[in-house]
Amino acid sequence: MARVTIEDCLLYIPNRFKIVELAAKRARELASGARTTVGGDTAVDHKVTVLALREIATGDYNESTQSPDQFDEFSLFEDDDDTDTDSDTAPGDAASSSETTDANS
Repeated sequence: MARVTIEDCLLYIPNRFKIVELAAKRARELASGARTTVGGDTAVDHKVTVLALREIATGDYNESTQSPDQFDEFSLFEDDDDTDTDSDTAPGDAASSSETTDANS
């Protein structure tokens, strides 16, 4: 059984961090039931992380096989579309108005 090394993967993807990112993504896909591009008995005997690295090391899986929206999972910045804030009321206004009604009672 041959070992997959990071040096094998660096031939196709020059950035070690990108290799880890792609291997993690591909391992999740394989764990979810995606078919491996590495044929033979190797697919039966190895874990999904080894299969993912083997696909990268053979050049079968790289950044060009991904669609751009698949990298959104690893995005560093969140979209501001899902934040719900009221521009009319400041955070302290709601508390002070309830305190005023309690004091008047």
